Amino acid sequence: MADKGSVIGSRAAGTESRPAADLVGRLGWFVIVMAAAAVTVAARYATLMLGEAAPPTALDVRLPTVERGPILDRNGRVLALTTSLDSVTAWMPAVPDVAATAERLADILELDAALVSMRLNRGTDFVFVERQITPTQSQSIEAAQLAGDLPGISLQPEYGRSYPEQELAAHALGFVGIDNVGLDGIENTFNHVLAPPTIEPHVDEVYGNQVILTLDINVQHELERIAEQAYAEHDPDAVFILAAEARTGEILAYVARPTYDPNTYGRFSATERDNSLASQAYEPGSVFKVFSIAAVLDAGVIDAATVLPSPGFYERLLPDGSSILIDDLGIYGSVNPQQILQYSSNAGAAYASDLIDADEMYRQLRQLGFGSPTGVPFPGESAGILRPPEAWSSRSKPTIAIGQELSVTALQVIAGATAIANDGLLLRPHVIRRVVSPEGELIKEFDTESVSEALSPRVARSVLTMMEAATGDGGTARRARVPGYRISAKTGTAQVADPSTGGYYEDQVTASVLGIFPTDNPQFIVYIVLHNPRGEERFGGVIAAPLLGDAARFLLQHYRVPPDDADSVAQAASFTVPLPPAVEFDGVMPDLRGVSARRLHPLLAARGLRLVVHGAGFVYTQSPPAGTALTEGHTVEVWLR
Repeated sequence: MADKGSVIGSRAAGTESRPAADLVGRLGWFVIVMAAAAVTVAARYATLMLGEAAPPTALDVRLPTVERGPILDRNGRVLALTTSLDSVTAWMPAVPDVAATAERLADILELDAALVSMRLNRGTDFVFVERQITPTQSQSIEAAQLAGDLPGISLQPEYGRSYPEQELAAHALGFVGIDNVGLDGIENTFNHVLAPPTIEPHVDEVYGNQVILTLDINVQHELERIAEQAYAEHDPDAVFILAAEARTGEILAYVARPTYDPNTYGRFSATERDNSLASQAYEPGSVFKVFSIAAVLDAGVIDAATVLPSPGFYERLLPDGSSILIDDLGIYGSVNPQQILQYSSNAGAAYASDLIDADEMYRQLRQLGFGSPTGVPFPGESAGILRPPEAWSSRSKPTIAIGQELSVTALQVIAGATAIANDGLLLRPHVIRRVVSPEGELIKEFDTESVSEALSPRVARSVLTMMEAATGDGGTARRARVPGYRISAKTGTAQVADPSTGGYYEDQVTASVLGIFPTDNPQFIVYIVLHNPRGEERFGGVIAAPLLGDAARFLLQHYRVPPDDADSVAQAASFTVPLPPAVEFDGVMPDLRGVSARRLHPLLAARGLRLVVHGAGFVYTQSPPAGTALTEGHTVEVWLR
């Protein structure tokens, strides 16, 4: 039995062993095939990771390096250009002493040692320590490497954006991020022009186009000086100055304080970088009377001879027994439209608005560009606020007439003023003159663009003449006068809306002035705003009007506009040149603008002053500014052109 049982057991075992062996064989082959596939995939992955490309084909395409084109002013002065800057990298396996390396690099790069140490200890073999350092910093690192210091540290060339004029026109230019992409201003809006998105076979480098602006770097420099002085003297939240060619709408200067240096934009706050001339909308105040009076005149409901009451206030009774009351700054009796602008009468402007239909007033103001963006190519441009008449209250017309219950941007005011300066034709302000290819071929010209016939020529000329009265005796803009020239201007001192109460702040104002000159042949428009000045004086006629006078004087001299009066010398029977200004010393620095280089040395040397001269021709700016106390041995710097 035992033997029989053994035989049966043996047969059973043999019967089961054949399928098991087959299964083992199949599994073995499966494992071998899967292992081979895994090795193939791993090899392909390693090939890709190590950068061993497949043999090239006719369809191979790669992204070329893009060198951004430069940005230049109207005279060809470079405002932005591309440079090759080094970035600092570290191969951590080759860095023997991380702490010592961090200390050394922090000293050279002017960074906090803890920050550098944190970057070096990211836990990866390769790290960027700092992107796009200065040439001086690169030289310091190279010198350290030659001395045997900084093992494991390398310099890697990268394209970077450089702004040789630093803060000059920063808000117009904008800035470029670390990846060669424009993030604000013209750099952002014209990013596709300055750095074309080109993908072509076998192209190593693409060169961007040149963008030529309408800005004049000389005017920009002088108006920035004026803005900086006002910013220091009157302590406002912000200062805006815009200057434009009256006949073309070309922006000559685009100035804002506070400002920033686009070379190091990351070190500045969002407020300092904000392009507020385009993005900030605010109630303009009495400057807006230029446009509200123009609208009422153009509607034909009043003319230049119309007399309106100005008893020191405006009052109108409503059907429900309530009344609207608007205070005035003075009692002027009866005023015509010219006197409304000359004295800035709230009552006169408000009573004038009673005579025009709300729909017509709205239409006229829209024709002048308010309530719409100007179209200047800046990201985030505001349209301002001009509500439609169906949203107006009984108070809206007189309130809008004096520059409240609506908001505007600085660019909109400049645009509206072009209609006053051009016989009623509203122009679109523009800041780009042309785009030129890397080979110097013209790609696009930006010509003067008319938007609408906003006013009749008669009304536009009449309002321009009325504005001139404001710079006469008793006018609110008399401090903007420039001897020898006719200046049309309008000042404003606006209350600032308090969004928390729906009313106005008691201690905040916006002081401003708008100028168009010369009156008989307008060539320039200048608009100046001081937001919330904190000095002793806060009225636009007191603190903004003198700034307009300074800006106008410079523009008229810089562009050699002949004066209107007799204090000039005729030459060649075709043009006039003003006599050189008399320079007087009374212990303080005189105004040397317009003085020739030949006259400077005898004027200053006789008083023991050290003179440093930049350029040739005539003085256009100076340091220290006029009015600074002078002592013997004092250094005086002047810039001529």
